[in-house]
Order: sequence, then C-alpha cells, then structure tokens
Amino acid sequence: MFYRMDELLGSDFRHAIVYFLDHPKSYRDNQKDPNKKYSGRLAVEAITSSDFAIGGSTEFHAPFEETMKSAAEYINYVKTLSSGFSSRNFGSQFSTSTNETVAFYKGNQKPKFSVNVAFISTESKVGERAIDKALKLLRAVYPDVIEGGLMKAPLGYHVNLSSKVKTKTASGLAKGLIPQNTITVEIGNYAKLTGQVITEVNLTLSKQTIRDGTPLFVSGTVNFEPAKMISYRDLQNYFGGGTTESEFSKPTITDSFANISGKIKGILS
Repeated sequence: MFYRMDELLGSDFRHAIVYFLDHPKSYRDNQKDPNKKYSGRLAVEAITSSDFAIGGSTEFHAPFEETMKSAAEYINYVKTLSSGFSSRNFGSQFSTSTNETVAFYKGNQKPKFSVNVAFISTESKVGERAIDKALKLLRAVYPDVIEGGLMKAPLGYHVNLSSKVKTKTASGLAKGLIPQNTITVEIGNYAKLTGQVITEVNLTLSKQTIRDGTPLFVSGTVNFEPAKMISYRDLQNYFGGGTTESEFSKPTITDSFANISGKIKGILS
C-alpha cells in the first residue's frame, strides 16, 4: 500500500533538515568531495517534524526573608510557651518587611532542547534506509565501548583540564574544564547549536515497510543540552547563522513532494 508523504508528515511539506554531527567541518568536506572519507563518528540527517522551542530559567532567592521568618517563628513559639498559651495571636505581631524580600541571584539552569525527527526510506540500499539512519543516532546515547566491565561515554565524550590552570582549588579547577567530542545540532538555515550532549533518544518504527521488510519511516524525539552552561551571547551565536545550501550537497529544506513520493513509490512496489 502506498502512503502519501503529506499523510506521513502533514500537509505542509516544507520541513527543515536537522543534522547531528560530531565533526561538522569534516562532514562538509566529505559532502563536497565524495571520495573523501568522513572522519567523524556521528553524521545523521533527519527531517524535523515539529516546531523547535527554546527557553531558559533563572534562580533567585531571598535569604533575609527566609532568616527572618525562621526567627519570627521561634520567637512566637517562645512567647506562646511563656504566656501559658494565654496570648490570642502572637503571629500577627510579626510581619515581613518588603526590604527582606529582595531577591538575590542564585544561578541559572542549563537550557534543555528537544527536536522531533523523522527518517524516511527513499531507497532500499543499506545505509540509506530509515532504520539505518535511526540506529546511527542511537549511538549518541549508548556507551561507546565496554572494556573490563567499564563503560565509556558515547562518541568518545570526555572532559579535559586546561594546562593553563595553576590553582588546585575546586573553583579554579572547574574554570579549566573543557568538554571534548561534543555534538553540533544544525536545524535548517537558522540554528547551529555547538557544544551539545545528547541526553535521550526515543524512536518509533512504523509498521508500514518497504519491499525488503524494514520500516518505511522512523519517527521520534531527540533531547539534548549544552555540555556546560551557556551565556546569552552563546545563545545568540546559536541562532546567528546555521548552514547554507552551499555547505551541503543536499538541500537544507526537503525535496519536493512529488520527488520524494516518487522515490517511495519505487521502493514500495
């Protein structure tokens, strides 16, 4: 049975391409020159099947308010005991000053990103099928290798300590920590999120199959976040560019409906 692409991905078939890459420059060089072997471990292209959301959160607290409330509660308790519980309402005698509620900056939570993806089998060649592309992406959330019962982080991720660090204090050491082998996520022509780690991948394989019996399409969600907290300038840089069509041999916007539906019809028959 032939399924129309607009039924699989929605009526508006202008979904951006999302790239998950561990060595973006090497991938682009490989795309420009097919004879050049890609040196990275992860290079996955998928269709984004939903909008991409961004946000952030900041933590504040009011230490004086917390301290004064505790002190007032203790004083009320002592007065109540000393009066033999004859007082009507000592609690009403203590109020919080607006000055005590001043918020102090505590820190920020690292932003968490999520993108819905879809892989479609446009040909039955091994490596080009939806299942092959989906399995590549799962490499980002499974241990790279297991030796002697020990697990290594996916895709060789590790943290280096800069040689410039001279202090041995915890805060000093933290300043010199440099995440290595992170992921770059590029979405369409508008977002290029560098220095990411993929935290979760959930995929669903379609019951519809192509002629070799593998899924016609695979859809799911990829969750990721920066390897370390970013600044507002870093966030701006995420959305200050992205890929351009000249950087990839394949367009960053999906093929036309007629073109892809024709390819699928060929592998279903």
